[in-house]
Formats: sequence, C-alpha cells, structure tokens
Amino acid sequence: MERKVCTVCDLEIEENYCTRCGQKFTGHKLSVLFLISDFLSNFFSLNKSGFSTIFRILVDPKKVTTNYSLGYRNYYSSPGNILLYGIAMITLHLLLIDKTALNFRVGDSVLSAQYGFLIAFYPFIMIVSYLSFIRKKVTFSEHLVSTLYTSTSVLILIVLMSDIIYLISGKLFEIEAFWVFMILAFFWNSRVFTAENKFKNILQNTLLQCLVFTVIVGIVLLLNLILATK
Repeated sequence: MERKVCTVCDLEIEENYCTRCGQKFTGHKLSVLFLISDFLSNFFSLNKSGFSTIFRILVDPKKVTTNYSLGYRNYYSSPGNILLYGIAMITLHLLLIDKTALNFRVGDSVLSAQYGFLIAFYPFIMIVSYLSFIRKKVTFSEHLVSTLYTSTSVLILIVLMSDIIYLISGKLFEIEAFWVFMILAFFWNSRVFTAENKFKNILQNTLLQCLVFTVIVGIVLLLNLILATK
C-alpha cells in the first residue's frame, strides 16, 4: 500500500486524516465533475480559513494548488470557497463603490452581475493557461484549480486596493486595475506551473501567457470584423 504523507506536517496519514493538522486526503482522481461537486457542497459553508488561504496563495500559489490537486483537503479552503469570496468582493464593490468592475460596466441587476462577470473571465484565463503550458501535459482540471485559486485571490487583492484608493482619493482606476489584474493573474499562474521557481522563468511564462492572450483577442476581433463586413 502506498504510504500517504501529509503535505503540511510531513507526518504519515492514518486512514484519511492527518493526526496533527486534521487535513483530509480523499484520494479522488481530479476531474471537472469532482470540482463541480466540491463547489456545490461548499456553497453554503464558507471555511473560516478562507482569508488565510488567500494569503497563502499570494505567498506560495504552487503549494496550495498542488496540495488540492493531489487530493488533500480541509487544511486550505477549496477553490469553490475561494471563488465565493471573490463573488462576495465583486458584490460589495458593485453595491457600495461603482457599477463598473475592472472597466466592465454591469447592468442594474447586481445579484446576477457578479456571477456574469466571473463567468466571462475565468474560462478565457483557463484557455490561455492551458495553451501556454500545453507542453507540460498538465490536465485541464489542474488549470481550472490554478485559475480559481490564483485569479480569484489576485482579483480580491486588486479590487480591494482599487476601492481603498477610491475611498481615499475619490478616483476610480478601472482601466489600470483591469490590466494589473490580467498581468498579475498570469504571473501568479506562472508561479504554479513553472518548474524552476526562478523569477526569470516565471517572467518568461508570464510574457508567454500575455502573448497567447493577445493572439486570442486578435483572432476574436478579426473574426468579428470579417462577420461585420458580410
């Protein structure tokens, strides 16, 4: 039988839980269906360690993401939980600050707007991540986990900082905030999938994702132009 070791405490796991920190090892194979199930099961259960997990993601995204992908649970909040924190942050921003989020204007229905905002962003970022690191033979599910963890944490940080600046100066920096968010989202995602954790390599992979992003946007704009001229 394969020996299971806790990734937090480095102690051997008895049954499915670490006796020191309580982290759970599920052993389930990572899949999109499992991620959906995990998200739904955590929808009404925001873990108290959510903000601690977000801090850990900003410090060491590879550790948190790899930990979840390997099947370890309960020590860090799940990607679904972190996504809920992102939705809550967008909701507060739309209700209290402005109906524009990262330079995207939303409608009057704030309840549905925050979901639409995230739904529009995440698939696009996941595709960019998948295409950028396709040679590493990383599953789409792992890209999904990384995107949910890193992009949401960066989103929360950027929205929080821009709102604080607005409350102090009275100025909104939506366009600037959007580009800062995209670059940092790619940078933190690169920290997850870059083999050698060197700044030079991470920066190269960040630029690669920016290039893939630019190519995809260019193709979309070109197709729209062709369709518009018909």
